[in-house]
Amino acid sequence: VTIPPPATNSSIQRRFMADYEDHYDKFFAFKRFFPSYHDMSVGQLRSYFTWRTKWRRGDYHRTSTSYAYVYVYELLNNIGVNSPEEGYQRLVEFEQNYIEKFDSGMQPYLADWLKDYVLYYDLGKEKIKTYFQNELEQDRDNEILHSPQKYSATELAEVFAKKTSYWKASKVIQTHSELFAAVLKCAWLELL
Repeated sequence: VTIPPPATNSSIQRRFMADYEDHYDKFFAFKRFFPSYHDMSVGQLRSYFTWRTKWRRGDYHRTSTSYAYVYVYELLNNIGVNSPEEGYQRLVEFEQNYIEKFDSGMQPYLADWLKDYVLYYDLGKEKIKTYFQNELEQDRDNEILHSPQKYSATELAEVFAKKTSYWKASKVIQTHSELFAAVLKCAWLELL
């Protein structure tokens, strides 16, 4: 028999409030650097859950940034969703309907968190390719630079072209691109 680790107060509170809905008439702003339920007053909690209730029903409007972060934290922890795939869909929905419209300052954080989410919940190669396109391209370029013997002169030249500012402006390279690529590969192999 495996005994699960004891639940923390915040994890119990999150699960308990996963489906809670509120319809509070007042609004209390909330500003915290690392927001959590614990930091909110009763009025702020009711304001948050009223906003979240409306948000889940498609009534998209701006709120205190700290409330928006609490909502993202819930989704990252699969609070209020039935599966990681549903959590992913809601995070993308939040990006499109909140971050792009109301608070672009959250974008860099969500971009990193979506990468983590896709990997942690193993949401498939297509999503990994989508979120790690730049990293995968950089890895391929590094592989070509470190093992040029496995690749054509043209492939090596394409990596250099991406990394230099003068490539497209050079008349020599443009006029003699195949010859230049062949010479570049020979020189690069010698340097290595």
